[in-house]
Amino acid sequence: EKTNNNNNNNKQIMNRSTYNVSQLRPNDLRKCVFGTIDGSIGVLISIPYARYDILQKLEASLRKFVQGLGGLDHEEWRKFKNHTEGKPAYGFLDGDLIETFLNLTGDQQQKVANDMKIDSESLIKIVEEMNRLH
Repeated sequence: EKTNNNNNNNKQIMNRSTYNVSQLRPNDLRKCVFGTIDGSIGVLISIPYARYDILQKLEASLRKFVQGLGGLDHEEWRKFKNHTEGKPAYGFLDGDLIETFLNLTGDQQQKVANDMKIDSESLIKIVEEMNRLH
């Protein structure tokens, strides 16, 4: 039975996607810090597409498992709005949502990682690195 379980665990690990979790180099990034009239401060960071892709998948997975503040839907909250219409944000990541991954319990982090087919340790490294960039 132990051999059987180990084989199953190895199969699960082999089925996981491989992501590059190497540290980003300063040349990989472009930053823009901005302030708004209401006093908000934000950071726009241009990152390599491979890292964007991982974080976008993490964001989508987190939406399945993390309740928005006050029960609000994350996508709806971040949607561009003017007086006549609202449009989904495109090409942007919600850093606040992504950073909530670090506040999840180990079991919750594992559920998100399993949904993405990646190990939770790699996700933690990626999110911690992004957290240090701003």
